[in-house]
Amino acid sequence: MSETERLMRACEQYVTQAERAYGDQAWEQAAGYASLAIERLHALAASGPPALADARLGLVDRLLDFIEQAKSRQARSVQIEGGVSDNGASLADSPWIVRAVPQVSDEDIIGMDSLKAELQLFVDKIQHPEVVARWKGARRGNRMILWGPPGTGKTFFARYVATKIQAAFYQVKASSLLSKWVGESQKNVVRLFDSVAQDDRAVIFMDEIDSVLGKRGSSSTVRDGVVTEFLQCMDGLTTSDRALFFIGATNRPFDLDEAAISRFGMMVYVPLPDFDVRLTYLRRLLSELADGHSDDVQAETLARDLEGHSMRDLLALKQNLADIGIRKNVQGRPAKVTAAEIEEALCKIAPPLSCQDTRRYEDLARTFSQSTSSS
Repeated sequence: MSETERLMRACEQYVTQAERAYGDQAWEQAAGYASLAIERLHALAASGPPALADARLGLVDRLLDFIEQAKSRQARSVQIEGGVSDNGASLADSPWIVRAVPQVSDEDIIGMDSLKAELQLFVDKIQHPEVVARWKGARRGNRMILWGPPGTGKTFFARYVATKIQAAFYQVKASSLLSKWVGESQKNVVRLFDSVAQDDRAVIFMDEIDSVLGKRGSSSTVRDGVVTEFLQCMDGLTTSDRALFFIGATNRPFDLDEAAISRFGMMVYVPLPDFDVRLTYLRRLLSELADGHSDDVQAETLARDLEGHSMRDLLALKQNLADIGIRKNVQGRPAKVTAAEIEEALCKIAPPLSCQDTRRYEDLARTFSQSTSSS
C-alpha cells in the first residue's frame, strides 16, 4: 500500500468515526477525530497534484465547520443545567432547549393588540401568584394555538411572550420529535417534557404543530401514539404553581386533532397585517434608512401596494433595501433610496397570498369564533 493510499484510508476512517461520535452526541470525540482527518488531508494536499490539493483543502474547510459545530454543542451542553432522561439521553443535548431568554420589545410587535391583551393576563398571573392562589382550580400557566397564513409573526410573538415573563424558551420543531423508528417519537416527547419539568417558568413553542398533533386515525397508529403521549405529558405538567406557557403554531388548523384543540383551549387567529399595521411598519422602515429616501417614495402608496403580503414579506423588503444601499455605498455612490429601487426590492419578495386563500382563512376564523362562543 502506497503512502497516499494509507493516508486516504486513514482519513476516511477518521471522518467516519467523527460522524459516528457526532451522532452519539460525543462532541469532544467528534472534534478530535475530525482534527486527525484534517492532518491527513493536509499531508495529501502537500504531496498530490494541484487539482486534487484544492479539492482536499475544500474538504478541510468543511471539517473545520464540523469541528466548530461540535465545539458549540459541547459548550452548550456544559452551560445548560440538565439531567438524564429515563432512556439515558442527555437532556442538555436536546435540540429544542434554548435557555437564553429572547429579547423582543413592545415596539417590535406591531399590531396583534388582541394577542397582547390575552398575554397581559398571563403576565399578571406570573407576577401575582398570591392572587392566583386565592382562586381554586386556577393555574398560572396557559395554552394557546396561533394559526393563520404563513409569515404573520407567530414565532416572533412566542419569543415576545418569553421576553415579557423572562422565561426559558423551548422552540420545538416536528423534525426534532418525529422519528421513522417505532417508539422513538414517543421517547422524544418524554425527553422534551423531562427537560421542561426542570423549569418553573418556561415558554414551550411548537411550530407546525399539526405535524405532531394531527388528527388521529388519519395516518398511522405510530402517529396516534405520539398525539396521546404528548397530551398526557402536557396535562401532567399543568399544576397551579408552574408558569408554563404552551404555544402551538400552524398554517393548517383544520388538520389538528380535536382533542388537541380542546386541550389547548385558545385558538387565536393571526391574520395578515392590515393597512394600518403595514403603514406603521413602513413608516418606521423608511425613517430608519441610513441615507434616507427620495420624495417620490410614499409610505401610504407602498402600504396599499403590499395588500395581501405578510410581515415576513415586509421584513424581506427591509433587507432588500439594505442590500441595495450597501451596494451603492461600497461603490462610493449616495444611497438615498428611490421609488425605482423600491420597485426593484419588491420584485424579490414572495407574491401576496391569493384572495381565495385569504377568504378561506377568514371563513375558518369565523367558524372557530362561532364554535367557541356557542360552547
